[in-house]
Amino acid sequence: MRERRCGRMKTRLKIRCKKRNMVKWARRLLAAFLAYCLLGATLPFLRQREVSPEFRDGFDAASCYGEAESGERAMLVEENEQALEHRLRMIAMAKEEILLSTFDFHDDESGKDVLSALLDAADRGVKVKVIVDGISGLLQVSGSNWFRALACHENAQIGIYNMPNLFLPWTTQGRMHDKYLLVDQSMYLLGGRNTYDFFLGDYATKHPNDDREVLVLSRPQGSAAALRAYFEGVWALDCMELFAEHAHGKGVEDAREALKQRYAMLRQTRPEWFSQCDYTAMTVPCRKITLLSNPTGIMAKEPWVFYAMTELMKTGGEVEIHSPYAVLNDGMQAAIASVCDQEKVRLVVNAVENGGNYPASADYLLHKKDVFNTGVELYEYVGGASYHSKSVTIGDRLSIVGSYNLDLRSTYLDTELMLVLDSEELNRQLRENYEEIRKNCRYVTGENTYIPAPSGAEKALTGKKRALLGVLKYVLAPFRFLI
Repeated sequence: MRERRCGRMKTRLKIRCKKRNMVKWARRLLAAFLAYCLLGATLPFLRQREVSPEFRDGFDAASCYGEAESGERAMLVEENEQALEHRLRMIAMAKEEILLSTFDFHDDESGKDVLSALLDAADRGVKVKVIVDGISGLLQVSGSNWFRALACHENAQIGIYNMPNLFLPWTTQGRMHDKYLLVDQSMYLLGGRNTYDFFLGDYATKHPNDDREVLVLSRPQGSAAALRAYFEGVWALDCMELFAEHAHGKGVEDAREALKQRYAMLRQTRPEWFSQCDYTAMTVPCRKITLLSNPTGIMAKEPWVFYAMTELMKTGGEVEIHSPYAVLNDGMQAAIASVCDQEKVRLVVNAVENGGNYPASADYLLHKKDVFNTGVELYEYVGGASYHSKSVTIGDRLSIVGSYNLDLRSTYLDTELMLVLDSEELNRQLRENYEEIRKNCRYVTGENTYIPAPSGAEKALTGKKRALLGVLKYVLAPFRFLI
């Protein structure tokens, strides 16, 4: 009896030991995997690259200026409802091809408006290609019948750029941040707006964003050809994968029918959005339009867009930069300081009370002195809605509009596009818009001092946001190269 009891006790002890060892090894494996994910998502991007001599030698700022009118015309698109209207009209005008690239695409109200228009174009025989970044592809597109309804169409394809994979953690970083719509290689819309309610239409949303785009009427072999070549280059990358949902289940069929009904309702309730529009009369002539882009791979990038922009800023005349936020390293600070040595430079960013990007706002709190010390005239926007516009004016001729934020992520990690437009009239319009925006900006006179906004606008920093930013600015400091 005693021997049997001892045997059973030994057996139980062995089982317990095995369980403890299994738990211990499971914890070790989990810790190792988490360490692998953290290191894999950060170390490849820790070293921020410099522009190669080949790019420096190949970029000539003077080439962005034209001698005579190019035949291309452009207009600013400032309002979110206007931005949705132009998208739907352009898609309705398409006869052969639609190329849409967007960082973020939701199936909310404005997103379904765009999807319904794209589906109608595909029904008309227009070839439709859409590129969505992998984060949005994972969170918004992959499980949605609304996107499946478009992807199932024989004339439509949705491509996902760099779908994140935890087993390949570096895929969580390099993002496709471009935003543009190109129709028939004859006209396009390019800027900072994503494709959902924060940026498009007048649908009710808790987080509206003010943004800016430029609509361009192009010509054969003009800037539209360069944009199309860029799109096809991204489409051909190894990191691209098709969202090819060919299931024709009830959910997809219902979504397709709902989109068709939605489009018919849009045409009935907003007929002015689909009427003939004299875009020639609405646009102004440009001497030249030049597309600036970052490298398109998913790993750490040379800062092509930032370098080109700072070189252009030295070509003469007062400079004004509008960016949602400013996150600068030593090299970026030195480059902007060198521009300030030559020209007067204004920089407009969101006040932390106003900004919607918490990591960038927290970093700005920690490094605001460094931004101020570059020599820029620093303004903080307190006008209410988050100011998401990315644009620059240089002198009285050049305007630059696109997706690039003045931060480390846009400079070294993400794909970015900026359009350089040589046009006195467009430049004048943009500078007038800047003057209106600065009325809702406070003027920074020191690290903790400022002159209030002329309009009297002010926005209080809530205790909750203050506490969160106070923690984030130190927690995220070692990882600011990802912000």
